[in-house]
Amino acid sequence: MANSVIGYNLGNVGPTGDTGGTGSNGLTGPTGSIGTRGPIGPSGATVSNIDLIIQDGSYVSRTTWSNGDTLTKSGISSIIGPTGSTVYKLFTESLGTEASVLTSVIGDCVSDIGTVVYKSFTGTGGIVVTEEDIEIFITYKDHKQIGDVPESLYGRIAYFGSSAGTSAEALNAVVGATGMIYNDNTKSVRLVSRSYNEVGHRFTITDVSGGTIASSDRVVEFNVNPGIRLGITYMNESSYGANGPWGNMWYIDVDDLYETVTGSIVNETNAPFIKINDITATADKFDSYFGGNGKRVSAFTLAIKGGSNKPRLDGVTSGVDVWPVNWIFPYNERPVLTEAVDIYQFYSVGNQSSNGFLWYGIPIKSQNNVDIFFPTY
Repeated sequence: MANSVIGYNLGNVGPTGDTGGTGSNGLTGPTGSIGTRGPIGPSGATVSNIDLIIQDGSYVSRTTWSNGDTLTKSGISSIIGPTGSTVYKLFTESLGTEASVLTSVIGDCVSDIGTVVYKSFTGTGGIVVTEEDIEIFITYKDHKQIGDVPESLYGRIAYFGSSAGTSAEALNAVVGATGMIYNDNTKSVRLVSRSYNEVGHRFTITDVSGGTIASSDRVVEFNVNPGIRLGITYMNESSYGANGPWGNMWYIDVDDLYETVTGSIVNETNAPFIKINDITATADKFDSYFGGNGKRVSAFTLAIKGGSNKPRLDGVTSGVDVWPVNWIFPYNERPVLTEAVDIYQFYSVGNQSSNGFLWYGIPIKSQNNVDIFFPTY
């Protein structure tokens, strides 16, 4: 049978029911952007000093900051600092013929290393101790002094002299020193040292055989006696005098000397050749110049500019050996001079031959691409 709707009258709304339970949380939303950084705050004060002070008889640690604030803390004991170097005392000791050289602080030697601290220096038994600024001078008062020291020559540091002869063994007396001051009151000598440049020698017309050069000369001969110029014989001569030692560096500029003496300009035709003569007597012994009883050596360096052995434009050759027969070279050959500056080192150990004592030559520098022992010209 069919349904039918029967009409009703609606009443008032009923009371609200209880609130239901909280539902589950939803998903977290995206993070928002970072906000603006705030300004950096002011720096605090820094510690400027920490020290110990005594308050009421006790140590107090005091910390001071750069802004003037301080903080103290009591109950602090003394602080042991880092260990320093060892300090020890000295015994006085009798040296030589003197009763006592130094009177210093007497005590036990604490250690064999470290710093020596002297409380005082006192001279006894003929010793005089003087202080000047930071220097201490110890001299003899009445004996063992160096007396009657003659004046030295300008440029001389010191030399020996004696009437016993000229050999090295005979020269046994100190003869002087530049800057030496002798105090007659204290019987003492003070020596002031200074920078000293070693002399060398440049060959001049006085070293030329015969003492002259003519414009027609094709070979300039130089005379040299290494024993005299390097040995003890000329030690007493002034370094700046005509008879002075040459030092250990010798230099020949033959083209410049040729032009100076003759007035002729050197060219590829008239450029002179060189010959060196060792005029040391063949009977002379090495020891007579250098002493040492066979235990000494000597050496010098020779630089030569000009005098190339290369034939001149007119075909002229030197026709002579540049070197003395007692100057020996590698391969037992006779090296030629080149168009560059040729430098040789020579030394002698005292070996003798019928031509005198021998000098051994070592080539140091010459013209590039030129075989000085087996040249093509």
